[in-house]
Amino acid sequence: LNTSFSGFSPVVDPNESFTRKTSVVDVVRNLLKPSSMMVSTASMTRPSHCMLSAFLFLQGQITSNDVNNVCLSGHHSINAIRRAPWDFTNPLRILHTPSSPYIKPQYKVSGLMLNNSTSIAPLFERILQQFARLRSKNAFIDRFQKEEGFSVDMMDSSAERVHELVDLYAQAEKPDFLG
Repeated sequence: LNTSFSGFSPVVDPNESFTRKTSVVDVVRNLLKPSSMMVSTASMTRPSHCMLSAFLFLQGQITSNDVNNVCLSGHHSINAIRRAPWDFTNPLRILHTPSSPYIKPQYKVSGLMLNNSTSIAPLFERILQQFARLRSKNAFIDRFQKEEGFSVDMMDSSAERVHELVDLYAQAEKPDFLG
């Protein structure tokens, strides 16, 4: 279960001026929205989906008190995180990283989140469905068969591995996952 996907806030066009004020709370709130992830799973989320782990890297004009205040204040975005039913710790780790001396940012605070969540499973399911449709028609197989050492069994084996991963993510949403 090591599939991580990322989100970044604020997303800024380098050719345009950026005037919106950013704070630690704003950046954390934006990064915890499924719509801010760079993998589109927001429309596929289910109530049973949970965050397994996440690292939130904050950069900019931040004090350790800013980070502590977000963590300790019980901010509603952080409280809304659905953790795995078998995990009693907070899956979100917030880290303050130093700003680069080589880049002048257009904003006061920025953040990057690497997230491992069971909400990625529907994306893999959709890929498997598309693969099954193409595989049943042997679509595009001729291109691969021209390659030395290629076997159709390799594709089928890979699809089986992805199916096992989807099943594992489904099991991770259950309380008896570790048992």
